[in-house]
Amino acid sequence: MKSSVIYSPGKGIGFVSIIRETNMPKTQKELSLLKGTQKFLFRYEPGNEEEILDAFVDMAHDRNQDFDWFDAAVLSFQLSKNLVDEADELLGLKKSAEKSPAEAPPWL
Repeated sequence: MKSSVIYSPGKGIGFVSIIRETNMPKTQKELSLLKGTQKFLFRYEPGNEEEILDAFVDMAHDRNQDFDWFDAAVLSFQLSKNLVDEADELLGLKKSAEKSPAEAPPWL
């Protein structure tokens, strides 16, 4: 299995893609950050969250980028929130607008 990190800086946009080459297709996830006139877009496959966090750190360390530690913290929070939401959904803990109060688990 091969993992690749691609960072493509450009005027007004930063793009990071972390793809792990396998025979099985996976759904890509995406995080984005709008900062003034700039847009940072991060695409990754489920299971590559550690690599995307490493990319945030590398970009925040790079003084030539307009991506700072606050930006890394905001995106890390988004990533964590997405993971918690996915876990809640898998466990059946996420409230759904379609459920009536009678269908909701008793602990909610």
